[in-house]
Amino acid sequence: MITSFEGSFLLHHTKNKGDIAATKAIADLTLNRVVNRTIWVDKKGIHQKKYQVGDFDYYAVYLPDIDKVVYPSVNFSGCYITTKVPNSATPFYWWEDFIDFTEDAPKRTYKEFGVDLTTRKVNLDSRIHTRKVERPSKAELQELVWEKPTTQIAKDFGVSDKAVEKWCKVYALIITNH
Repeated sequence: MITSFEGSFLLHHTKNKGDIAATKAIADLTLNRVVNRTIWVDKKGIHQKKYQVGDFDYYAVYLPDIDKVVYPSVNFSGCYITTKVPNSATPFYWWEDFIDFTEDAPKRTYKEFGVDLTTRKVNLDSRIHTRKVERPSKAELQELVWEKPTTQIAKDFGVSDKAVEKWCKVYALIITNH
């Protein structure tokens, strides 16, 4: 069974606005963690109840940084689901593994995403096909910077002159014209 909120909210009612605000705040405060308990406050104080394995089958976890909902099983209670590759060697749960209802998901590592922890940079070979603009080869760029200023090269490729300077830095080229 999946727990969910049903019905529509009429935004002109103050209580409904408050309910929406509280729901969004709870979503933001969970920080992509599969919450394993419920907490509430009343006139008798603060109360909490840990969820039991039989309480429900799946969570619906809202991930605000990517505006998606994922569906881990109750087996992932207390786990964090990440939307950004961490700068750490610690294995992590990746959000795309929970798009569909799942009982099992692998722990991922930074290596699967091409991250180099020594430089904290992404391996260029792993990202080469994800670029919006394909950068020229070292020989082509070397010839271009010899002939034209970086601002003209940038216009030709539809990028900023800073992008061209970064390309030169990656290839260890010296810019002769500006």
